[in-house]
Amino acid sequence: MSVPTLDELAKDATRAAGLSAEVLAALASVCTAALMNITAQLAVIAKQPSAITVAADELLTAKQVAERWSVPETWVREKYRAGMLPFVQLGRYVRFRPLDLERYLQTAGKDAQAPARLPLHRNGIHDV
Repeated sequence: MSVPTLDELAKDATRAAGLSAEVLAALASVCTAALMNITAQLAVIAKQPSAITVAADELLTAKQVAERWSVPETWVREKYRAGMLPFVQLGRYVRFRPLDLERYLQTAGKDAQAPARLPLHRNGIHDV
């Protein structure tokens, strides 16, 4: 009889029937180690400060987001217009939820880059 995987055991506990005490002890050891690692990681995450410390129901302007992230306001506007940055439309006004921004930083924000600088001509004017 083959040793079932942990996924298989989670789906069907009867698969453990007939396994030797040594195999069961080894499986329990793996589960314990995984649980300890997961618990330790959760403790690390719980201690990390929030990237944005404002009230959860407060909405931010593009200027406020740009100031907090030290990026140009135009970069923030380009990202939300491209559908890359979540926003709330209030009539003609655009606002940003702090929790949405925090999620963005944790996921897509890892790959986000500030806008590239345009090359300068000899006369010091940007190419467009």
